[in-house]
Amino acid sequence: MTFPNSSSATTGLGRTPKYSAVHLLIALAAMFVTSPFVEDLPHGDVIEGVFFTLVLLSGLVAVSARGALVPGIVLAVLAISAHWVGFARPEFVVLSLVTAMGFVALVIVRLLLYVLWTDEVSFETLCASVAGYLMIGLLWMVGFKLLGVLDPQAFSFALSGQTMDGFEAFYFSFVTLTTIGFGDVVPVSRVARMLSIMEAIAGMFYVAVLVARLVSIHSSSGPRKWGGTPS
Repeated sequence: MTFPNSSSATTGLGRTPKYSAVHLLIALAAMFVTSPFVEDLPHGDVIEGVFFTLVLLSGLVAVSARGALVPGIVLAVLAISAHWVGFARPEFVVLSLVTAMGFVALVIVRLLLYVLWTDEVSFETLCASVAGYLMIGLLWMVGFKLLGVLDPQAFSFALSGQTMDGFEAFYFSFVTLTTIGFGDVVPVSRVARMLSIMEAIAGMFYVAVLVARLVSIHSSSGPRKWGGTPS
């Protein structure tokens, strides 16, 4: 099974449902747009859980290629199950975050490999590129939440009473990924600082590599219509 618009012989991937990366990008956009607002709603954590589950399921579709389907299903089932069980049993929170990180990392790798191995720039390719970048922010968001659980003093906040959870983790992750750094959330522990540095480096390298690759593909394939059809 391969991603659409790529050659099986070239990529070594299997065929997935068409526009699987588009579905993932839509799920990510829905979660990101609603994230600042649902946290304070009644049962806001449940609503966040629904959007997070949709993202994981969309990610599973996007990586359901030969060789990634089985580990993807295992990690996705573990992450989703532990996430929902964690509402009633807080001791499952760490397991939920660890498995979610593993699954998100798998999705990022598969999306990156698809973009690097594809032989044409299509709508699916661009969606996979953007989704991969956003998934990097999601990966570190979960990582920061995990660190906040293991070490509540790992971060310092400008406003008292804040914790590295929910929207705060989302906010800090993407501020770090884009290297904005407003300074209202500061990594204090060495682990937190190292994770922040690693995310900033990963974000910069991802953009640089992806732009170079997409330009290379477009230049080598010559003038084409949108979606890769020769003009």
